[in-house]
Amino acid sequence: MAFDPLDFLTLAQSLASSGAQECELRTAVGRAYYSAFLVARDKMRVQQRRKVHSETVKRLRKIKGYRSIADELEELFELRTVADYELRPLKPNQRNWSNNWSRAQHLANRIHPRLRQLK
Repeated sequence: MAFDPLDFLTLAQSLASSGAQECELRTAVGRAYYSAFLVARDKMRVQQRRKVHSETVKRLRKIKGYRSIADELEELFELRTVADYELRPLKPNQRNWSNNWSRAQHLANRIHPRLRQLK
């Protein structure tokens, strides 16, 4: 039985529960991204390893009515990148990890239902 990427979103929500510290919120942002990315990658049938994230978004953007979902996945990717690589986020509006988590959760919750509609 294959792994269900939605389990990453469940884990993210658990990590980010009340009183979560920055390290948990950063990890939650990353898991929220991968919950959506893995579903999108499989729906877009991207099998390559190099540039897999950008290729997934590129293919998603080509589907009529899915440009906004591709944009939201890119935004979620940016949040994940900040969480993983920036000790002090360069953009001041990305320095509040509660806000970053809220945005990541919102994006993942918008993306998943739309991806499920794809054949």
